[in-house]
This record gives sequence, C-alpha cells and structure tokens, in this order.
Amino acid sequence: MFISVGSGGSQHGGAMVEKLRTVVIYESVSGRIVHTHHAVTFVGGKSLPDEDLQTRALKLARDNMLRRGQSVPPRLMAIHVDPATITRGVQYRVDPKRRSLVVIPSKSGRTKKVARVERTRSAKKSK
Repeated sequence: MFISVGSGGSQHGGAMVEKLRTVVIYESVSGRIVHTHHAVTFVGGKSLPDEDLQTRALKLARDNMLRRGQSVPPRLMAIHVDPATITRGVQYRVDPKRRSLVVIPSKSGRTKKVARVERTRSAKKSK
C-alpha cells in the first residue's frame, strides 16, 4: 500500500503544524496494510493520547472497509510510525514479527529497507 505523507504549516497565513503522527493498521499475519491514519496537531491544539489515537485509527479502518463492502480481517494490528521515515511513492507492508515497516520490492528487484518505527502498540481484535 502507498502511504501518503503531509507537510507542516504554511508560510502564507495557514496554521502551523506542531506535531504529525502516523498510525499504520495492518493484517496481523500477512502484514498487508489496510489503513493509515495521520493525526495533525496544530500549534496551540491538543493531541490525543497514543492509545486513543490507535483506537480511533482502528475504528476508522474497520468503518472504511465495511463502507466499501470489504470484509474486515479477523485480527488487525497497529503500529505508530515516524512520518518522516515514509517516502512518497514507495509501497510498504509490515513485517509482523518485527512490527516494522518494510518496503515492498519493485519489479526492478529493489531490496527491502526497514523504516524506523517510533513505537508499537498492542493488537486490537476486530469485532
């Protein structure tokens, strides 16, 4: 899955970003990414605690899959990823054993790279 990335703040009167966090939701066995959730906190704003952010990301992932008529995998997991390690245009999956992002090799044979993981959180079973 491609993971989108954002940039912080505008020099033309827009709000300045204080903190950007990314939660990646994936299938626990295959490591297939099913959803990414970016949380932006603007200067002066309030951030959700990591656990609440993860709960929200898991709920949104399930809701989006159901809305599209997709089946929800029986066990979804979440990791918190440093958004600075995500490269535009690169496809990722999660290595379930290491609980870290890996680049899916392109058809040209590019080797896997491991992205830094900010921190991991425990799994949440889908309902």
